[in-house]
Amino acid sequence: MKTLAHQVADAVDQNELVRLLVESVRIPSVTPDEMAFAEWVSRQLYDQAWNQVHLKEVAPGRPNVYAQAGEEGPGRSLVLAGHLDTVHADDWADKWAGSDREDPFAGHLIEGELWARGVTDQKAGICSIIEAVRAVARAGYRLTGQLTGLLVCDEESGQPGSGLSLGMRAAVTDLFNDSEPTPDFAIYTEPTTGAIYT
Repeated sequence: MKTLAHQVADAVDQNELVRLLVESVRIPSVTPDEMAFAEWVSRQLYDQAWNQVHLKEVAPGRPNVYAQAGEEGPGRSLVLAGHLDTVHADDWADKWAGSDREDPFAGHLIEGELWARGVTDQKAGICSIIEAVRAVARAGYRLTGQLTGLLVCDEESGQPGSGLSLGMRAAVTDLFNDSEPTPDFAIYTEPTTGAIYT
């Protein structure tokens, strides 16, 4: 008999995950212009399996996205986190001029790989969060603990006035204030080198 984890993994729709990722990279979210992508993320979360979703601006036009799924109660709580912004694409078109990869926001599938600004860093992680919670529901399970989705603005640096961690600073205040239970565990879906770090 398959474990619960295997059943949920089997319920992941890989085609839907790819579709989400292609759609996501076609919405530019270069720091500090995260709003359009934050709104898209909110719609994806709100449509499926999450109890509450809201945007909270940490600076004008610079939102964090907060979502809740599962139940408050005896179960353990988890935060799944990522960042909404990408680095600039200033040199992208020059590097890939004359090829299928030339447009940094086209999201072309080429030889089994998706090419666009922000695929790895960090929209694949965000789309994985969305699809993971959908898969839990699709497998027929409900979460007995509270799950928080946290997508922050202003993680990347390289643009003037960026990389100040405005989103994460606000999120830490929001998630760890005295009126809310402290989450038991968090997973930040930043890929770094593809390794797992504690």
